[in-house]
Amino acid sequence: MANKRMINGETWEDEFFTTLTIFERLLWLGIITQSADDQGRLRDSAALIRSNVFPLDDITIKNIEDALANYSLAGKIIRYKVDGKNLIQIVNWWKHQKPHWAGASNYPAPDGWIDRERYHGADNKIVLKNWELSGGYVDEYVQPDVPLKMREDDIKDEIREEDIPRSKISSLHAAFVTGFQRDYKSNECDSWANEFSLMANEGVTGEDIKEAFSQLKGRYTITSPKSIKNAAITCKNNRINPKSNNRDGKKLSDIKLDNMDSVRERGGIDG
Repeated sequence: MANKRMINGETWEDEFFTTLTIFERLLWLGIITQSADDQGRLRDSAALIRSNVFPLDDITIKNIEDALANYSLAGKIIRYKVDGKNLIQIVNWWKHQKPHWAGASNYPAPDGWIDRERYHGADNKIVLKNWELSGGYVDEYVQPDVPLKMREDDIKDEIREEDIPRSKISSLHAAFVTGFQRDYKSNECDSWANEFSLMANEGVTGEDIKEAFSQLKGRYTITSPKSIKNAAITCKNNRINPKSNNRDGKKLSDIKLDNMDSVRERGGIDG
């Protein structure tokens, strides 16, 4: 696999890139330069990615999985499965990579994706496939949304992710994971996407989520973003208009948290 990759200088000012942690930035660059093939494709295996990017470092599988979930939530990668193999496609690969040569991938492309190939084949003949095209997702193809698990009565409140900057949703996800401090599965993380969208639509920031965690620490056990949504919105309202203390005169300790079945009160909240 060729590993001469283009890393644009504008990457360091990119809205998504700047929301990542230092580790997530380094991993992202490592995936581009070390793990992805000439079509921007790789195996969706945290262990394999770790061996490629951090062969001598003490990085956990969970560190890698958390970062991959973040990239997926932000729409920077597509995670899919073909013939029992879990795969990753870097979405903007052909937007940034401008190679003179590109070999065929060993893995099938996701639906709606166009590969670009130019390499020396048998008898040293140049093989061309879609080289004159831009590559990537075709214009009429709509990328699949992250699967959301919603109750039937929640569907009417669904917020389309494309209406909200993905970097904003990504920053909320990062803030929540930082405060969560509990092991979770990547598919569990994916199911949180709608709650982050709803909070982003309400104007909640990562700092509001951090403040909500701080205020509720020791009082409630948070089990999902839905558990903390109302608290984060209250923190946002207090931040915007602190004198009114959330318009209705409510303190954070007065609010009724959403999804009470999954939020267990530990010692009560002082009024």
